[in-house]
Amino acid sequence: MVNVAKNKQNGTIFMVITQHRKEFKNQDSIHLSIAGAKALRSCCHNIMHIFLRQTQEELKTKKEHEILYSETFEDSERIYAFKWIAGRNAAAMTFFRIIVSNKSTDYTYVTQMPDIGISRLRDILTYLIEKYDVAVDHKQNMDKENFRQDFFNVSNNDYTESEMENTRNKN
Repeated sequence: MVNVAKNKQNGTIFMVITQHRKEFKNQDSIHLSIAGAKALRSCCHNIMHIFLRQTQEELKTKKEHEILYSETFEDSERIYAFKWIAGRNAAAMTFFRIIVSNKSTDYTYVTQMPDIGISRLRDILTYLIEKYDVAVDHKQNMDKENFRQDFFNVSNNDYTESEMENTRNKN
């Protein structure tokens, strides 16, 4: 599950990622500035482009923990690193990792979704692109009740390439 909301007080985007499988019961949460949220959205778009260009056969040639895509962005307070990493079987499993380092405190926060299937990763990225388009571009405020209700259950829906293209063109 992915939960995204905007904090009215300070304008940060708050994201909670909950592992899908029962053996992963922990939750990771992260605060992103507006600039960081825009960087994440850009990263999601770029990963989507890469995903659509690669066939399952090409993905199978990737080694475990090989970085499929990496993007770093920094604002005045933080450094954001977004990484898409091959898992044990790159055709079926990947990691999506967000690393945020605070410049003033030397504190680094890492959130990771382990062993995400390609179709689930695609669903998550599509969702994040759509949510950040709304939260960032239109500055939509979400209160605590909406925050709690705004869970997204990752589905196994198949997207056609034209549907994915339409998602990208919204930006």
